[in-house]
Amino acid sequence: MKKIEAVIRRTRFEETKEALLENGVEWFSYVDVRGSGHARNRRVYRGVMYETDIIERMMLILIVRDELCDKAIDTIIRTARTGEIGDGRVWVSDIDHYYSIRTGRCDEQINHKRSPEEMAAGTPEKK
Repeated sequence: MKKIEAVIRRTRFEETKEALLENGVEWFSYVDVRGSGHARNRRVYRGVMYETDIIERMMLILIVRDELCDKAIDTIIRTARTGEIGDGRVWVSDIDHYYSIRTGRCDEQINHKRSPEEMAAGTPEKK
């Protein structure tokens, strides 16, 4: 399992989100983030131009199986890229363990996907 974290432009978020869902990513988290760096953002407020070093972006957090990792990264890079400075970054790290909070089970025990019929019938996850 891999954890992919990506910081992208807010203007590219919707397209990136849709592309990830279309390319096999079933679920991911996202959060508004702010950062500070060498780059500066220009904003117009009530007709006055302001420059600020606070840069607003979206952070995507995905946990994917190894076989989906490269496809997810390619999807993020392809859809979030504008070619301008400040397009963002992608980080990838290994996941050693993960647990289901609901059941307390670890790793592969909770990797089983239930069929749509099992989900509709309310059948519990297989152990």
